[in-house]
Amino acid sequence: MPEFSLKNGAIEVILMNDKIFLPGEKVQETPEMRIVPSVYYLDENNIKRFQRLSLLRDNSIIPLKGPYIPRIGDQIIGVISEVKFAYYEVELNVAFSGILPARETKFDFKVGQIITAVVDEVDENLEITLGKPRALKRGTIIYIDPTKIPRILGKEETMLNLIRNKLNCEIIVGKNGYIWISGDNTPYAIEVLKLIESQAHVRGLTNKIENMLIDLNQKLTNK
Repeated sequence: MPEFSLKNGAIEVILMNDKIFLPGEKVQETPEMRIVPSVYYLDENNIKRFQRLSLLRDNSIIPLKGPYIPRIGDQIIGVISEVKFAYYEVELNVAFSGILPARETKFDFKVGQIITAVVDEVDENLEITLGKPRALKRGTIIYIDPTKIPRILGKEETMLNLIRNKLNCEIIVGKNGYIWISGDNTPYAIEVLKLIESQAHVRGLTNKIENMLIDLNQKLTNK
C-alpha cells in the first residue's frame, strides 16, 4: 500500500522502496538512473519534466501508463483500415496509421483483416512504414497498455514463453498493445495477461504468475 508524505508542499507517493513520479514533476537525474526520452518532455525553461505517471525502481524509470512510441524492429499487430493501389493503411491504435507497401506482401489483404508486421521505418513525424506482414486468423485480440508490454514479454521473452508453455496457447504480442491469442485455454491466458497488466509495478510478480500458472495447469490436467 502506498505511503503519502508532503515534500515542498506537493504530494510525494512512495510504494515500499519505490517512488512514483507525477506528470509535470521535475526529473531529478543521477548518474546511475536509466531513463528513456519517451517518459519526459522539456518545458519552456528546458527543464526535463515527467509527461506520464512513472515509477523509479532499482535506478530505472518505468512508465505506468502511456502511448505506444514506435521503434524500428518492433513487432506490431494491426487492422487493415484502407486498401490503396500501392499500399495498405493499418490501424495501430495510435494517433496515425501505419503504411504497408503492397510490394512487401504477395497476399491481397482486405479491410478489417488483422495482421502482424514489423516496423521498418519511423520518420520525424512518427509515421510508420511496415514490412514482413502476416495475416492472423482464428484467434482473440486483447489490448494491454503498451507500457506494460515489456513486463508481459519478460527478459528475452521468458514470461511470455512461460505462459505459452503452461497454457499451450499461441500468443503474439504487438509492442503497440494488441495481443493475439489462439488455443483452447485462451480465457486463462487472458486472465494471466490482464493480471500482469494490472500489477506490472508490483514486486514479486514473476513468482505470483508462476504459482498462478501451476494452479491453472493442474486445474486443466484434472479436467
